[in-house]
Amino acid sequence: MSSASSSLGSGPQPAAGNNGPIQAPGNSLLVLPAPPTATSVSNGVIVSSGSALVLANWGTPLHFTIDPNGDATIILYKLSDIATYIDPCGRRIRGRQVADFRVSRTAIINGMKESQGPLAQLAAYSNKEYFNVRGTDFSSFYLWCRVLHSHTDIEDSYKKDFKDAWDILVMSHRYFLKAELMKSWFAEWLDRKGGITAMDKQYFTSLMAVLMCWEFDHPLGFHYGTREAAYLKAGHIKFTILRGFQKTRLALPPLIVGRTKISRSSGNYC
Repeated sequence: MSSASSSLGSGPQPAAGNNGPIQAPGNSLLVLPAPPTATSVSNGVIVSSGSALVLANWGTPLHFTIDPNGDATIILYKLSDIATYIDPCGRRIRGRQVADFRVSRTAIINGMKESQGPLAQLAAYSNKEYFNVRGTDFSSFYLWCRVLHSHTDIEDSYKKDFKDAWDILVMSHRYFLKAELMKSWFAEWLDRKGGITAMDKQYFTSLMAVLMCWEFDHPLGFHYGTREAAYLKAGHIKFTILRGFQKTRLALPPLIVGRTKISRSSGNYC
């Protein structure tokens, strides 16, 4: 079972029988998915709240133990011109530590599709234990770590919305992770959202949903999505990332977009 905790020492606990969050004065709450059993204590800043982990102070790093017997720690940090932190090896890093994850080096390496990108250092430096990796999306990375370690306590992750699922896909390319390893998760997530037919039509016309089904290997969703894109979208068919979504160089192969256009013009799509 994975766990989360803070390094600032003990602090106020939630009142008995009260699952509501404790909020530090003057700080707004940021709620992110985490297992209901997650434990977190830090002067009332981070607390356990039902199926969510509540972070009241963005400056407080989160600590996740994915594998209690892990042999590596991945430190996510946000690049900053005004902040620095010193990692456990004494290296000064220009940025602000966001979260760290105690993991099995082998589990992470096996989840990579090629030995390049930020996580490649885990394989390149087998004598090192701590690795600084630039990134701020610790919620998506948390899910990826649990899936790569074959955790089954991911019930909270099915509450994610389309934007969260998109971020998970973007992360697979940013860190060169095998998107197909999320196949089972994506299928279950989609089913709990009401199935592919319940998805917002704008995700089809932009081809974003089609790309997700392609990457996460969901044939039925891919077939339905390309058909919807062919008949719902007026004008030119092209892949577009909607406003408010994380930008990426991800794109559908031109052949898929081209055949979708041909299907609409010929009327032969079933």
